[in-house]
Amino acid sequence: RFHRWLCFKRTVLQRQRQATVPYPSPVPGDPIKPACKMVDIAALLNEDEALPCNLQHEARQLAWLDPSSRQDRPLPASTRLTLPFWLAKSMQSNHHIDIELPRCFGDAYRKGMRADAPHMDLRAASEFFFEFGVQLARSVGDSDLEDHLLKAFVARFHDLVGAALNVTPRSDTSTQTRKLTAFERELFDAGRLAMHSYAKWRSSKTKIERSQYVRRKGKRTHRDTS
Repeated sequence: RFHRWLCFKRTVLQRQRQATVPYPSPVPGDPIKPACKMVDIAALLNEDEALPCNLQHEARQLAWLDPSSRQDRPLPASTRLTLPFWLAKSMQSNHHIDIELPRCFGDAYRKGMRADAPHMDLRAASEFFFEFGVQLARSVGDSDLEDHLLKAFVARFHDLVGAALNVTPRSDTSTQTRKLTAFERELFDAGRLAMHSYAKWRSSKTKIERSQYVRRKGKRTHRDTS
């Protein structure tokens, strides 16, 4: 069963699409047509992040999870595995494995987030650092990690907005964006586009006129006052 799911995930991730792909509705009786249901590629990539895990007990017919082991024998207990998050989360909920936190969510990174989160290169750790970190923290019950991620994101967000609102359309933004995660780059681009649209509107000579409704209402008010 796990092997079938793994093959399915790999097949979807290999599709060269930017946004979304059709996916049938899993809810019986859902009024929305199945063709309208979509799966976010970013969400799939987020769940495909690799995690170090330890097997809690002997696992039969799962030697394919560890290519270095003998495929004709079961995996012994305490075997160290590297599994995608979607699979590790499912196996942990059934008490098959213990999930270890990656180094990017360890004590050293938490100290860095407390000290100077805006200047940390979180993109090098993961393109989906915050989304993946929050889901991982909730899966393992680490509220301290969740709190660190929230404070780090807020600190980085203020610097991100300031940078996005102070760049010109022709500016080279590679310096500002090279340390940002995928979601942060989306926010940066949205802020820059909003500022560019606002500047374009201010420089235009479009005259703002009152609507007919406001003019009619003003005339009525004037007559009533008279």
